[in-house]
Amino acid sequence: MSDFRDIEAALHDTQELVLDLMPDAIRAVLQTSMSSSFGAVHNWRRVVIPQVIGFAERDDSGRARCPLCHVRPQQGFHDGFTLPGGLTRHLDGSHNFYRCGVMTVAEAVAKRAR
Repeated sequence: MSDFRDIEAALHDTQELVLDLMPDAIRAVLQTSMSSSFGAVHNWRRVVIPQVIGFAERDDSGRARCPLCHVRPQQGFHDGFTLPGGLTRHLDGSHNFYRCGVMTVAEAVAKRAR
C-alpha cells in the first residue's frame, strides 16, 4: 500500500509542478477553487475557460495557439485554433478535440482541493 501512496504523492507533486510552470496570471486563474456541489466541474470550466482564452495571442488570421500547452490544431493547415470556439473545444476536450493536458491537470488539482 505504501507504493501506491508514494506514486499518488509523486503524481500530485508533478501536477502542482505543471501549474507552477505557468505564468503567475494564468496560474491564478487555473487555481480557482472548485465547489463540492453537483455540477462543480461544469461550473469550474464555465468560469476558467473564458479567462484562459483571454490570454491567447491572436495571429494575423485571428487564430491562436493554446496559451497553456502552446499546441495548434491537429487537423488542417492552420497554426492556431479559431477563437473562441476552437480553443474552447480544445480546453474542454469536447467535439472530438484533443484536450489540453495542462487544463486536465488544473482540473484534477481543483477537484482534489475541494
